[in-house]
Amino acid sequence: MFHAVHRTNIYLRDDQRAALRRRAQDGGVTASDVIREAVDAWLAEPGELRDAARWAAQAVVAERASQFPTSPAEWDRRPYFVHDYDVSWRRFREMVSGSAAEDRWWAMSRLLERAAWADIWRLTTVEALAADLPHLALRNWGMWDATIRQLRDAA
Repeated sequence: MFHAVHRTNIYLRDDQRAALRRRAQDGGVTASDVIREAVDAWLAEPGELRDAARWAAQAVVAERASQFPTSPAEWDRRPYFVHDYDVSWRRFREMVSGSAAEDRWWAMSRLLERAAWADIWRLTTVEALAADLPHLALRNWGMWDATIRQLRDAA
């Protein structure tokens, strides 16, 4: 199904993208969930392909920290952890710290679930996270609750 993989982006042909959207709509899930499911199944297969995929995933994770914007032009690019919405780093940063609660909660959830550790703390604070945590839709909510408590105790 995948056409090519480059950095953290997965490029699909138009027919593949349409099939992915149909499958997501039919299943009542997001396209990201369908992709994640396919990649998980692919990684579960034994052999060299799985090992190569794991190595590639580790390389992607290692390079994530260097993808934080360092120039004004880079702030207009899409964050590496947002694949399903057309949003720039600049707009994402505004959403994380903005007054529109629903936008902030969506952005904060996306940040916590998909961004590199260093990038999370470049865009938010422990106190801001603690204030919004009860409203966030996170698969790993308990881990973040414990993390906040530990960071507060360490301060």
